[in-house]
Amino acid sequence: MPRILHSKKEKNTPEVQPEATKGGKTLQLGSLKVNKTVAYATLGVILVAGLFVCVKFFYLAPKAEKAQAMMAETLKQKPELDQQLQMLLQDVQAAEQEVINATDSTAVGVADSLKAQVEAYKKVKAEVYNKALKGDGKNPGLLKISEESMTSAGNIACAEAGLCYFKMGNYKEAIKYLEKFSPQGDKGVSPQYVAALANCYAADGQFDKAVATFKKAAKEANNPVLSPVYLREAGLLLENEKKNEEALELYEQIKSEYPSSTLVSTQVGPNGLTSQIEQDITRVSK
Repeated sequence: MPRILHSKKEKNTPEVQPEATKGGKTLQLGSLKVNKTVAYATLGVILVAGLFVCVKFFYLAPKAEKAQAMMAETLKQKPELDQQLQMLLQDVQAAEQEVINATDSTAVGVADSLKAQVEAYKKVKAEVYNKALKGDGKNPGLLKISEESMTSAGNIACAEAGLCYFKMGNYKEAIKYLEKFSPQGDKGVSPQYVAALANCYAADGQFDKAVATFKKAAKEANNPVLSPVYLREAGLLLENEKKNEEALELYEQIKSEYPSSTLVSTQVGPNGLTSQIEQDITRVSK
């Protein structure tokens, strides 16, 4: 019977197993191991960046171009509308002067003339601002443009719409639109819109907000022409609220930080001996 030879059992080399990762926190990419958190975070950044580029160039850019074109057409009418209002205002002022110069025998007729001029001015004023806000069929108007508030033109339209409502005496709507405006970092136009919002708050009886917003406008402007004016407006509101100490702080701030301002450097008064800000300081110090 043939002898069965048993081969020696070879000592097998243990099979190398993939290294277990603690809690599955790494990814095996070929021969490279990457931390999952880092990988997912990187992927997230890439996706967000791609989304931002798509939104900017394929969504916002066309909207910005369209809003800019609409704004340009709307602003073309502004000089004409302003001139129309100015002419009517001159008529009102002339009628007011007639009332001042009127004698007893002409007073009634002159008063009626003034009343008619004022009513005509109010009517046209409402028409002018409504046209600016709502458009005229050819141009969309500020309200439509303001819907694109993420664009520069839409941002400005919000502020201009707020100014229209303010001039119409509709302070709630004025505040609504001016609050939507985002300052652009310039030292001229943006601070004026912020100051306009402060005036709206004041007209609406929201004096604390008005003071804070005038201070914000002064900070946005950061120049010796506008900043002292806005700080003084805040001071006058504080005086009106019997907060003289806080008003004094603002007047002193104007004097120390803006010595070249006309409020500080220009002499006023019957004898021309003191500046406007010195008079303010004296008044609240009593």
